[in-house]
Amino acid sequence: MGWTGPPDHESPSPDSSVATGSAVFRAFPRVETDGDSVVSLRLHAIGFVDESNRQDWDGVHVLTRVRSEAEFYSVSVLRRDGLIAIKRKLPGGPSNGGTYVTLASAEVPTAGDGWHDIRVDTTDRNGTVRILLWLDGVVVLEAIDAGEFAPPITGPSGIGIRGDNIEFTIDDLEVR
Repeated sequence: MGWTGPPDHESPSPDSSVATGSAVFRAFPRVETDGDSVVSLRLHAIGFVDESNRQDWDGVHVLTRVRSEAEFYSVSVLRRDGLIAIKRKLPGGPSNGGTYVTLASAEVPTAGDGWHDIRVDTTDRNGTVRILLWLDGVVVLEAIDAGEFAPPITGPSGIGIRGDNIEFTIDDLEVR
């Protein structure tokens, strides 16, 4: 089980007793997939924070096919603006060395109010990459990266969990 701690923008102390810095939360488990993967977890969103630095895309995101800080797929499972989205981050640009492009987005009931089962499937299909977002056992969003912006991200890569201005808990993180 993991918890962001009370989110703040301060530099964390060694034991996080004074501050956590978790208003900008990033976790990259030391897991490498050979390509196709299923990332599943249970998510409990406690609440959004820091109204002074509010962004529409604040929320919880599952990162898949992580090659670097500037190249991966980002699956937004809970956002402040009520959207879910599947994006691709391309190397080069203003966002920590990269540029985000949206592959798919939709409005769905948020994954707030209690625990929710999240699953992200990433598979190679005939030269494309297919990403499915499942919420509580139902597919709620699909995206196909056919290489419109750059060749699809294939082969060995990592995964990650990202949070922006939100306090949350995750449990049962599994990568297959």
